Amino acid sequence: MIGYFPTVYPLTTGLLLFFGSVYFLNKPSGFLFEYTTVNNTLYLAMSLIGAVLTATSLDNISKLIKSGLGKDKWNVEGESFMQQTKADITPYSVNIPTQFYFGKKINDGYINIVNPFRGTMVLGTPGSGKTFSIINPFIRQLIAKSFTMCLYDFKFPDLGQIAYYHYLLAKQNGKMEGFTFHVVNLNQVEKSRRINPLKAEYLNSLADASESAEALVEALKKSDKSGGADQFFTQSAVNFLASCIYFLSKHKGGKLSSLPHILALLNRTYEEIFTTLYSEPELVSLLSP
Repeated sequence: MIGYFPTVYPLTTGLLLFFGSVYFLNKPSGFLFEYTTVNNTLYLAMSLIGAVLTATSLDNISKLIKSGLGKDKWNVEGESFMQQTKADITPYSVNIPTQFYFGKKINDGYINIVNPFRGTMVLGTPGSGKTFSIINPFIRQLIAKSFTMCLYDFKFPDLGQIAYYHYLLAKQNGKMEGFTFHVVNLNQVEKSRRINPLKAEYLNSLADASESAEALVEALKKSDKSGGADQFFTQSAVNFLASCIYFLSKHKGGKLSSLPHILALLNRTYEEIFTTLYSEPELVSLLSP
């Protein structure tokens, strides 16, 4: 630390010498050199030494000021502030534990999302900790509060395991009554909850069967839209498939209305297929050429 010796003492001495040298300016005296008197020599020496001492002390004072300002070089203290340190727990809140720097120490705090219904956007580069710091607390706390959740697990089964564990934990604690846990996995169907989209109760009319048939045909086609002759044959395939779907939804109470049974029907001969389909009066107009 810079003290009195390099600052106050040189400044006081320098000012006294600098302004005191005026006393000897142009005062009569004997010559020390051919054109220079003793008093003029004293004036010159005192003013020079006084100016040097004053400049040196002022430079030391400026260093003292700068050393005090430079303690927070990166403005860490200036940018830190007190944050929420208590969890604001409500029936709908999500309280994410966090840590923040304030008062020259690390403090424990919470990010209180008291109204999650407004939506929460999480942004960050891959590997920055979005799932660990934000998504996982959301899953744990919302399931514990008996929220219904639709969870997209991009890295299955990472999030699914967390959700299932906390679902079982909530059931054990007497919560989530009437809730069930389902997994829909199109890549690993053996681990997926499977449904029959062609179930008879979903096909109340021929229009429903036509929509299902069109969805299947369009999914098997290329993405581009065809026209002309291609469109004609495509529509014929849709009508034919819709007839098969609708027939099986009505036959024997709809217990054969499933994709495997439709494929089995389509593998029969045309004579057998059309004879069977024409037995349903509603399909006559759709199958007529």
